[in-house]
Amino acid sequence: MPFTNRSQLSMKHFMYLSACKLRGFARATMFAVAIMLLCAQPATAEEQSWVGNTSGPFFTGTADAEPLGSWYYEPFVFDSMGNSSYQINALQKFSIGLPADMEFDLSVPLIYNQGKTPEDVPVDYFGLGDIAVQLKKQLTKDCSPYNLLATPSVAVVAGATIPTGNYQNLSPGMDGTDQSGNGTYDFDLGIELRKQAAPFQFYLELVDYLIFPADVMAPYVFNNGSQLPAGGSLHMVDGNLFYYAAALEYVVDPEIGFGYLIEVYGETQNHRNIVYGTANAPEWSALWLAPEVEVTWPNQANFSITWGAGVAIPVAQSNYPSTFIPMATATFYFNSGGSR
Repeated sequence: MPFTNRSQLSMKHFMYLSACKLRGFARATMFAVAIMLLCAQPATAEEQSWVGNTSGPFFTGTADAEPLGSWYYEPFVFDSMGNSSYQINALQKFSIGLPADMEFDLSVPLIYNQGKTPEDVPVDYFGLGDIAVQLKKQLTKDCSPYNLLATPSVAVVAGATIPTGNYQNLSPGMDGTDQSGNGTYDFDLGIELRKQAAPFQFYLELVDYLIFPADVMAPYVFNNGSQLPAGGSLHMVDGNLFYYAAALEYVVDPEIGFGYLIEVYGETQNHRNIVYGTANAPEWSALWLAPEVEVTWPNQANFSITWGAGVAIPVAQSNYPSTFIPMATATFYFNSGGSR
């Protein structure tokens, strides 16, 4: 048994160091890309002889802003299945193209939690999660959909999360199931990249979150699923949260939008907040691999629906539960502003 404990501690230590190094590398990448983009030319027209008509990956944002006057509605269903509980996140996303190669995104999660209390009593809850808004500014456009080394589409994104989910006055008998939000205001800044090289598309997203403190009381569930001890209260300070995701998409038939993707994404929350100092919320790290498929039907010039499905498989976790995530989405796209 002591040997097993030492092995587990060594693995957690290895994952923590790996996450720190990856976060440092990703931040350096973001900084380097930002410097290069300061010297970049304004966005130029993208070649339209090959464009994959797809919804793209689930977890990795695309750098291309919607054309002015075009918009889409994209409902998601994420079924997070753990050992003794599961959560259905019916995320509703709305995006619209703005002037000057900009886009506005609104994400509204509807949360359904189901689990069992320590006394083995089934409990469930349905409510609104934390609403997020995002503004995207596209800086460059993919200048060749055939050349992998040509200038990619690159965008900077800035967003905010509002604590609209339930996190206060939680019922002790619900064992945290009636919590649907973190209770914090979050601000984020990131970079997105997309590169075509027919029939492939590559996506990359790097985002850093500043999480503001919040006063919470038990029963309260932290970001990693652990709970505040019964009767406890806390002026909670979360460490900075770093999100990273990448996807490779193979478009078998661009006209009907049929394709499949391999996506990897992860999060790591460290022990320090860059504004508020040492964190007292748990630090954790997690990584998933997600195979996905997609198809577009119907597919018309001004309206299309792309259907997608997949499953996120846990690859590595440190202080985070192993969670499988079956998922599905449908993108209702209304094109009134030119080529996407």
